[in-house]
Amino acid sequence: MTQAVNSFNDNLYRTAMLFVIAFEILPGNAAMAGTWAVVAGGLSVLPYFVFSSLAGELAERMDKARLAQILRAVDVGLMMFAAVAIMLSSLPLMLAAVFGTGMRAVFFGPLKYSILPQHLDERELLAGTGLMQAASFLATVSGQVAAALLPNAATAVILVLLAIGAFLAACAIPPAPPVHPDLPMRRNLAAGMIDLVRSAMEDRVLLGAILGISWFYALGAGFTSQFPSLVANVVGATETVGAIFLAAFTLGLAAGAIGVSNLLKGRVSARYVPFSAAFLSLFTFDLWLVTSGLPAPSRLVGASEFLTDGNSWRILFDLFGISLAAGAFAVPLFAVLQTVGDPERRARSVAANNLANAAAVVLVALLAGFLFAVGGSIPTFFLMLAMTTLAVATIAWRNSARIRLNRAS
Repeated sequence: MTQAVNSFNDNLYRTAMLFVIAFEILPGNAAMAGTWAVVAGGLSVLPYFVFSSLAGELAERMDKARLAQILRAVDVGLMMFAAVAIMLSSLPLMLAAVFGTGMRAVFFGPLKYSILPQHLDERELLAGTGLMQAASFLATVSGQVAAALLPNAATAVILVLLAIGAFLAACAIPPAPPVHPDLPMRRNLAAGMIDLVRSAMEDRVLLGAILGISWFYALGAGFTSQFPSLVANVVGATETVGAIFLAAFTLGLAAGAIGVSNLLKGRVSARYVPFSAAFLSLFTFDLWLVTSGLPAPSRLVGASEFLTDGNSWRILFDLFGISLAAGAFAVPLFAVLQTVGDPERRARSVAANNLANAAAVVLVALLAGFLFAVGGSIPTFFLMLAMTTLAVATIAWRNSARIRLNRAS
């Protein structure tokens, strides 16, 4: 519940910010709106490069339930600040709030995944991971759709109320005693980061899972950051159509997460990862084909008019297919991440994963920023993602036998 409420609130704020940028601050300027969306994405992941090692150590040194409660209390103040930023439509304040949410997320990430093995046995872990991911995805779409439909004032009120709700939900988390209470806290954060990377690279199964999850996050960040500009400046539609796009995308993620959990029947295995990546690339390539052929919009159309166009259903089908494949791609890798390696280093393994996720998101953001700076379009960005995902599918095919808990073929 805490994770679901947190996902709703985060996506409500970040999506509202992107719509404010695309529709209020920079209307009709797709390239500049896309650039600021990339900047916001970069600010949200920047803290991972500084504090990931500290976050992993803290999650192993403290009771994870207690740490969750502290972080949720901090989030109440952060969401009050974000609410003011949205009400004022202030780009600097909104970007500052995005950085703050990134700071909170870097400390929450290691505990939310490492706490599951303390409360679930191995046979329940894949299903538990799938359910948590599905709940997060559904909360994500709810937050994103709400951001597209609600006025700024309502968004601001909900941000604060849900932050309080997330704190109350955190207070109900059962105790999760520290696995390494005597772990020393490194003062040298750079040395801690190097240790995180070194430890992850020593286990090829763990490393493969981390790299796959990192691409999943980079791809998701790339798509969702460009949705407002895609809707306003490529498709030529209103925020309501943006809400439909987000709904199709996140419902597909939830369906993929639950579906692959049922197919694997509790076994931790990456057998479906290469196929999922291949389908993900195929749907992304088709999205490039359909959006690159759209005429430049002369006005913004509503949902009813948009859905009468044949291309609209093809776009929705592609978005659902992309997200369905992405959900099936990611959940088995999360289960591997939670089960391999030393249990006393599990939170630090998750922290290493978060660091790699941040690096992948930044890499895609830099590529997108460069593409837009030289005059590239959003459809061209989709083509870049499709080609890169095809390479990921090829690598996953060659290495999927290793990415299994029992390392069996």
